[in-house]
Amino acid sequence: MGIAVAIGYLGGRWIDGRFDTAPVFSLLGLFFGLGAAFKAVWRVYTKAKSLGDDDENAQKNGES
Repeated sequence: MGIAVAIGYLGGRWIDGRFDTAPVFSLLGLFFGLGAAFKAVWRVYTKAKSLGDDDENAQKNGES
């Protein structure tokens, strides 16, 4: 997660330095990095939740 945020911010900072647009692309990169990190966390959460739901259903049906 931290890598996604850092890559987004540093990439935006590099573009800002190249085209003298500070802080526009730094902020955009930061927000895109945060979005990518949130998406990764959400994907892990939904996968863990579905695995937990499968376990609960198996216990309700008497399966191990």
